[in-house]
Amino acid sequence: MTRANFIRHSVVIALALGSFGTYWACAVYGTSLLLPADAGVDARSAEAGADAADPCNHARIPARPDHDDPSGVDAGEIVVASRSLVFDIDAGNGETVGYDLDNICTCPGPASCNGPQKTVCDDPRGRDNAAGALLNNFASYADAFNPQKINDRIAAGRIGLVIRIGNYNGTLNDTQINAALFLSNGIEGYQDGGTPKPPQYNGNDVWTVDPKSLVGGVAPPYIPNSDNVDNAAYVSNGMAVASLNDIFIDFSGGTGTAQLRVDLTGVIVTAKLVPNGKGGFDVGEGTLAGRWPTRKLLTSFAGIHDPLSMNPNQYLCGDSGTYTGLKNLACNQRDIASVIQNDGQNARCDALSFALRFNTAAARLGSVYSGVAPLQPCGPQWTDDCP
Repeated sequence: MTRANFIRHSVVIALALGSFGTYWACAVYGTSLLLPADAGVDARSAEAGADAADPCNHARIPARPDHDDPSGVDAGEIVVASRSLVFDIDAGNGETVGYDLDNICTCPGPASCNGPQKTVCDDPRGRDNAAGALLNNFASYADAFNPQKINDRIAAGRIGLVIRIGNYNGTLNDTQINAALFLSNGIEGYQDGGTPKPPQYNGNDVWTVDPKSLVGGVAPPYIPNSDNVDNAAYVSNGMAVASLNDIFIDFSGGTGTAQLRVDLTGVIVTAKLVPNGKGGFDVGEGTLAGRWPTRKLLTSFAGIHDPLSMNPNQYLCGDSGTYTGLKNLACNQRDIASVIQNDGQNARCDALSFALRFNTAAARLGSVYSGVAPLQPCGPQWTDDCP
């Protein structure tokens, strides 16, 4: 065995055994927070103490207000695009990114589903974000998982998320607005293969719209597909809250390069609405959180080149030893059910919670652009899931 093959073989064995390296210094899902499965309180036993005060200060999604604040004014359409994304831990405040999606503070409380041998703990306020920590770990092995590389592509204008808000009364509380999320494959100019000027974040950047975010026509006013819009969103104490169904975020930017695709279900998007002093509103810091089914998570690795292989045709599929190690780690991080109705029902953990925090700038919606079809080196029918 050559030295190179010996190193690769050793790293693959280390991956398979779960010794993937040290989590980022403040990652809350490190091995110190993994407890034996029987260490938590059984969910049914916990119900017996339901009268006891819940000691956890849950990081819950803001509730819908019971009435509108007086206004009578339509604040007009608000369109913003992402400037940067934060996964796992927000360095600005040291908090885990996300919300308590399953309404359970796992550790010291029970897990909300029946999962791996070791329980994946929430942060002290019950925030769920197992996948954020996992991606931060994987980032040291492949750029496709690296949040900084993803932010570099956003800063270059190659990928983006665009949010459109309408029917807002301009007050702190509005019981019904509409909110839509559009995937963008870059700012205007990438369609012809050029290299446009990066976004200036001055309100004049024009972002393309991925047709998979839309229904029907390719001309404004764009109609988002049913998974990408919430016509019963609301504003609570200045925080916009939208519930979406199944959405995907393709971090390749439609360039055909092998990058990560995130497919989420049960998505919550929240963002602060801030008066801009010009009679309109800006969107401040926001959070996107949801459940990443393991079948979709593992299948999304297929277009990524095996970072430990010298073979340019080796990708993270079922026949890759590196893939096997990554799969084991991902499956051991399952912490939530993919269907919200299964929370607390002793259902199988078949998803990883995921959240990201985003900052935005005013923007405009441009033309429809699908980008270049992503690679499918493992074949269009290849899929996988945790055992």
